[in-house]
Amino acid sequence: MWIRSQNREILINVRRLFVNEVLEDKKISGYSIDSGGIELGRFSTKEKALDVMDEIEKNLENNNLVSISYSGMCKKSSVAFQIPKDNEVQI
Repeated sequence: MWIRSQNREILINVRRLFVNEVLEDKKISGYSIDSGGIELGRFSTKEKALDVMDEIEKNLENNNLVSISYSGMCKKSSVAFQIPKDNEVQI
């Protein structure tokens, strides 16, 4: 599944996602076949990070992800999820 990082600088096809607690920050990290763990987003609480993980799972179940083509055009398909910013997550 393709995930775009919170800062929009990384687009990665992940095999595994997990929440990692580092000091006060809670990170969502992803692993792909050809890379180690890559930070995809940071959240102020574990609940926010888990809420984003729930949203990713829900989108996978409903096949509501958006495909991003090379030309920049978007179409409904099944490949990319944008990690939201911390202040965009309401719990």
